[in-house]
Amino acid sequence: MNYNLEIQKILLDTENVKDADDRIMLLKQAIHIADANNDMDWGFDLRMELIRNEQFTAHSRESFPAFAWILNAYDSDPELYSEEEILNEYKWMAAVSYNNLNISKPQIEAILEDFRKRSIDCGMSSREYYNIMSNWSLFLGSKEDARKYLDLRDKESEDSMTSLSNDLITTIYVEMFEGNFDKAIAHIQEFTAQRSVHKMNPIPVYSGLIYYFGGKMNDPRAAHYFAEADKEFSELANYPFQLYEVTLMMYYMSKFEKEKAWTYFDKYVNWELGAEDAIRFDFAASTLALFKGGGTRIIDNISSNHPYYREDNTYSLDDLYDHYYKIALYFAQQFDERNGNTHFSEQLDEVLQQIQ
Repeated sequence: MNYNLEIQKILLDTENVKDADDRIMLLKQAIHIADANNDMDWGFDLRMELIRNEQFTAHSRESFPAFAWILNAYDSDPELYSEEEILNEYKWMAAVSYNNLNISKPQIEAILEDFRKRSIDCGMSSREYYNIMSNWSLFLGSKEDARKYLDLRDKESEDSMTSLSNDLITTIYVEMFEGNFDKAIAHIQEFTAQRSVHKMNPIPVYSGLIYYFGGKMNDPRAAHYFAEADKEFSELANYPFQLYEVTLMMYYMSKFEKEKAWTYFDKYVNWELGAEDAIRFDFAASTLALFKGGGTRIIDNISSNHPYYREDNTYSLDDLYDHYYKIALYFAQQFDERNGNTHFSEQLDEVLQQIQ
């Protein structure tokens, strides 16, 4: 069969596959065929498709080598590819780079700087770069830097890469990290008012507020936003980084909505396998309150790939607590070592203090 027809047949097959990871496996087959035939056009298009599909998972392990190929192809022959199209994917790749421990801090900084330089060279502003830098600062636990980059962002002009959703989400998270919940809620109201026009999903902002406002502050007003987020989840077919939003809500649910927390745990626990390192930390830390107190529980959907899997589906909550505590502790230590601070250990200590 002509290799073009083979690739087109695989692409047709992907349309009938619902699971993003299964689509990625098919796309990797198509990429192998394209590379074997030295077809750069197919190689580029298929890798872009792979990256876009992986955004509907809890990981990005296939996207980084695919995107490295894309950047190399562009640098070798810039006339063949759209730099703006590449940059629109680059901003996602740069934003998730720090979630992975196999990427060192100097490598992250080099990725972020390369994104900034390429944006400027393409005639774009540094607006999206500063959004990413603000979120990277939040990841490191630096309020001062998060605010600094947010202010720098607002001085930059808007361009074709500007995203109202990204702008508002970043602003909301900085306000919440600083404890300015009234301002954060005002921005959330702005977000929801604009959601239909700009096709924005409010789950990231609801889940963040539930985490900070409800999980950390124990403010009863978080119950309203939890009800809104729970409704959005019930209507959701697919969404990028869904597990991250679940972990934020789980921190609240594990303390105040335990039966609902078990519903989410049962649905998403298997996503934790192979997820980004930072998401695995968040999931583990956020579920600890759910297991506190001991006892047993029947859980039907645990994958046999989990080390604690039991054929009878009956699980000791003490065993689950120990398992996820060890995961949270391991990743806290690893992230702190890489990042050069104690922010992750402090987050875990805060969780443990709240559930004593």
